[in-house]
Amino acid sequence: MNSRRILSVLIVAVIISAAIVPSIGSASASSENTPQILIDYGNGETQWIDAASEGSYLDVTKESASAAGISLEANSSVTKINEFSNTVIKGSSGNSITTSWKLYVLDEAGNWKYDEKVTASSSYDGKTFAWGFYPDADEVICPVVTPQYPDAWTTIGGSSSSENVSDSYGPENLTTPPGWYFPTNNGFIDSGIVCAGDYLYFTSSGSKTPSTSPALHCLNKDSGEEIWKFEYDIGSGDELTTPLITGDLIILCASNENIYCLDRFNGELYWNEEIPFEPPRDENGAIDWSGRTFRSGPSTPAYDSGALYFGSADGKVYCYSISKEKAERIWMYQTNGSIYYVKPTFATINGERILYIGNYEGNVYAINAHTGSLIWNEQVVNYLPEGKMYLGSVDSISIAPENIIVCCSDGSMSKTDGYMLMLDPLTGEEIWKHEYLTSNPVIQEDGFIFYHNLSVYKLDWEGNEIWKSNDVNYIKGDMTEAGGIIYAMEFSAGGSLITLNADSGKIIQKIVVEPYTTTSYSMVQPTVIDGKVYIANDGGFVYCIDASGSPPPAADDDSPTYGFNHWSWYLIFAIIAAMIILLVYLLKYHDDSGLSEVKRKKRRFVYIAVFGTVMSIIAFFISLSISSGGIMPISDAAVSLVSSIQKTLNGDPLNTMELYIYNARLPRAIGAIAVGVGLSIAGCMYQAIIRNPLVDPYITGVSSGAGCIAVAAMAFNITLPFLSPDSNYIIPVPAIAGGLLAFAATMFIAEKSGGNSVNYILGGVIVGFAFSSIQTIFVSLAGNKLQDVMYWLFGSFSTVSWENAWLIFIPAMGISLISLLWAREFNLVVLGEEQAKQMGLNVRTFNRIMLIIASVLTAICVAFVGIIGFVGLVVPHACRLLMGGDNRLVMPASIILGAMLMLSSDIIARMALMPLELPVGAITAIIGTPVFAYMLIKKGGNYDG
Repeated sequence: MNSRRILSVLIVAVIISAAIVPSIGSASASSENTPQILIDYGNGETQWIDAASEGSYLDVTKESASAAGISLEANSSVTKINEFSNTVIKGSSGNSITTSWKLYVLDEAGNWKYDEKVTASSSYDGKTFAWGFYPDADEVICPVVTPQYPDAWTTIGGSSSSENVSDSYGPENLTTPPGWYFPTNNGFIDSGIVCAGDYLYFTSSGSKTPSTSPALHCLNKDSGEEIWKFEYDIGSGDELTTPLITGDLIILCASNENIYCLDRFNGELYWNEEIPFEPPRDENGAIDWSGRTFRSGPSTPAYDSGALYFGSADGKVYCYSISKEKAERIWMYQTNGSIYYVKPTFATINGERILYIGNYEGNVYAINAHTGSLIWNEQVVNYLPEGKMYLGSVDSISIAPENIIVCCSDGSMSKTDGYMLMLDPLTGEEIWKHEYLTSNPVIQEDGFIFYHNLSVYKLDWEGNEIWKSNDVNYIKGDMTEAGGIIYAMEFSAGGSLITLNADSGKIIQKIVVEPYTTTSYSMVQPTVIDGKVYIANDGGFVYCIDASGSPPPAADDDSPTYGFNHWSWYLIFAIIAAMIILLVYLLKYHDDSGLSEVKRKKRRFVYIAVFGTVMSIIAFFISLSISSGGIMPISDAAVSLVSSIQKTLNGDPLNTMELYIYNARLPRAIGAIAVGVGLSIAGCMYQAIIRNPLVDPYITGVSSGAGCIAVAAMAFNITLPFLSPDSNYIIPVPAIAGGLLAFAATMFIAEKSGGNSVNYILGGVIVGFAFSSIQTIFVSLAGNKLQDVMYWLFGSFSTVSWENAWLIFIPAMGISLISLLWAREFNLVVLGEEQAKQMGLNVRTFNRIMLIIASVLTAICVAFVGIIGFVGLVVPHACRLLMGGDNRLVMPASIILGAMLMLSSDIIARMALMPLELPVGAITAIIGTPVFAYMLIKKGGNYDG
């Protein structure tokens, strides 16, 4: 108790100290009593400098800028600060924008106002003032950064140059639970979070129904209270773009091919501008490029030099003038490939403002931002000659001090190939190339920081490694640097927020962000401002991480990184090797010639049962100990499992590792066991009833029916009236229905054609072909849902959680018990219908009931984890090869070996190419095929099916 009190006092002291001591590294106003000058470059970048004491506003500005090392040019007023000089943006439309440096003073409420009576030559009044680079207009845009709110994050990446660096600071320590969290209950959150003043802004994707439209949300950043929500029409794609703040306006580019302009304080819609999808087409009407095409609408916008810029899915790049009243196009440039959600980036090269943007034709474009004229374009990626499915894409372009960094990939949703280029900004000439799959690095003075393959790197501008931080879980969203600390979110359900030292790469802290669901994968860049970190995820949650909670246990600097280098792993490997050697010896070399055939098979069953049980237990604990993000000692996993169960039963909170084990890995392991058992026992039942060794659980068309309806549900966003659009059962329920529908059709055909085993096989083939054909059509129409569709069809346990694990486990165990109780009757069925009748078995009724039970079990397994083949065919075969055809031995052995095979396959699927997860069905085939082939060669001569 005393230690808890001491810890509480220390935490309070840290919080008070953090509130009193000024934050180091913040570019904010250093003191309310010292007059400051705000320089707002109009592109998201701001700078505070100390103000000189006397003279005109222009005199004070010149003296202050000189002291701060800022380049400034002026005549009667300021005309240029650093690279931003007064300019006119004019394109082919005839419209134009004049942008200039403007002087702002504070009103009584502490907000900026533009007063034409206060000019650069006016006498300085000794108070804080600002210069902003905004368009000349009747209603001038004012900066959002003020002395009260000295920092803002108005666009993804922080500015139009996308350095991913915040001028503000984060919390002294990451603590849990979060200061607040907000569940939108409105689908994924994949947009970035922007912030100005008291408010945060982001979008939620909604779902493909009118009742759950996508929405732009405004929250109070201190309390998480929703201030307003703007719902808009659903589009063809997901809402991946990030809104943009400029002055009192917030701009949203939506997948419904519209741009919306709203009052950011009350959500009032000022106007919307349609951006039609009109790609270039050939003489046959086909889109005239080779890369992927999206119907995702306009991309994330950027604001620079007084204009709004964005790309679009039909390959166009736009420049607009915007105000409360209207949007006017200044210029448009047509590229030759689809532009997804990425925003353009900007740099001044030799006095010329250049817009850089990439597309899914693998091209980088350099366009004069003020005229819309092309400077150069280069195709920098093309994977088609290597046999890849897609040409590739330019995923990000970042501005280095003298060059540009281009990150390319294969263009798929789950990228496996990519690289990084350094290009000359004036010509596009390649300077160097490295095989790093990443995007949007953090830009620093001496180099840049990025994530690649379970590590975070820092390179210098020549591409040389400065540091590398290992053992970092998969990071898919952009990282943010603030105050010398890198903030990043892991891409996993129940993922952690991680911080690293930007100078050394050393991991500082890591906390699990909760509450979370099985869909809480985060692709959102952390927004770091005013001592807080704001993050969001696919579960529809927004979180505020501050120092108000309890810090996680500090890690010992000298604590070892185990991997497999731990005594518990050595012990496990030794047990596995010993069990395999012992089994081989008992089956091949042990002399049991003195036993009868029946006793020999029973003894073999004992060998297999003991081996399979031990190996399943080992695989179970390996599954808890290992993931795509790292490896922990098995002993620690076992301890965490026991303690998490005890704490859950007692209602006590779990620590970080216990949360990982209990909420993520344990239900997945249970699901793998259940599916392995379910498919294996279903295969036994089918093979016995139909009396054909080539039958598997999918022979009656169950997998085809389930796959067809599941693909339709995913591809066309079909919803059910009794389920919410975000329900975890929105795919499984239609899949089960489709599987049972296919089975009913097979039963109908088989019964009408005679009802024997051949009829069932032929009926299943007919129904399977029919549903597979329809499924192929649905797959071809899946569009941007193709990746999700294929991932489901290949099978995965990534979606298994406590919500559905028991729905697989209980039927699998229950039906397994049923099969064991009726094993004798299955033996009679195998002997033939006539002999079974003579033994008093109503064969037709028995077969119908058991086929229904086996098909329901198969449909449940397929519905929750996708189509995982081979298990239901090979496991029963293997058991028969080892023990003969007695189902009293084959069925319990199949249960044990099915669980072992599925757990082992899931482990390999997660680890083989981490952080990517391979299809489990492919792994089961890779493992099972050679083993089964070997056994068939050795034992097949004595095997009668």
